[in-house]
Amino acid sequence: MKNLDKYENKSICQECGGLCCKISGCAYTPSDFPELSMEYIESLLDSGRISIVADMSFQIQKFNISLNFILLLQARNINRGEIDLLSLTTPCSMLTDKGCAYNIENRPNEGVHLIPEKNHECISDLDIDTEMSKWLPYQEILAKIIEKRTGLTVMEKLRSDAYEMYYNLAIDNIKDVHPKALELFYDLQPYYDFFFAMEKEEALKKASQLKRG
Repeated sequence: MKNLDKYENKSICQECGGLCCKISGCAYTPSDFPELSMEYIESLLDSGRISIVADMSFQIQKFNISLNFILLLQARNINRGEIDLLSLTTPCSMLTDKGCAYNIENRPNEGVHLIPEKNHECISDLDIDTEMSKWLPYQEILAKIIEKRTGLTVMEKLRSDAYEMYYNLAIDNIKDVHPKALELFYDLQPYYDFFFAMEKEEALKKASQLKRG
């Protein structure tokens, strides 16, 4: 590590209480691991500390909106599963009252390179797009693991997760979700609503039936 003080300033992090960690766990990059075979990735999932997630983006071209995503590994969020492609994010399960449970050498790369700022608007010196693209060679392996452990294809799992997300919103099951995480969701909700309209409709119908008793 070039300069530990640049990347880890515990006094600044203590002042804000780890807001970034309360929104969601950090993403790993392939260089965080000695290997990324199917067996090794499954052992990471079995540890209970890591999840497979989807980094989603939307591209607007004229009258069309396309959904793009990259599968990757991330520090597991509390009350979330090993395959957590789409959800209202919760705090990182590695966050303790004394900060991150990992020392800086063992943290996910995204977390290591988040530079604390006194105004608590921390910045990263990683090129996120470049780092995410390094997961591209592992998409097939991650997709196979998802199907093996859930019985669903990636798109089926995304739709299942979307249904659960809308249902939890409808019944107000969001006690672990930080307000900032909700704000980030609402920024993208029009796109989610477009791609997962059927899942939203079914979730709202079920929630309505539950409320009627």
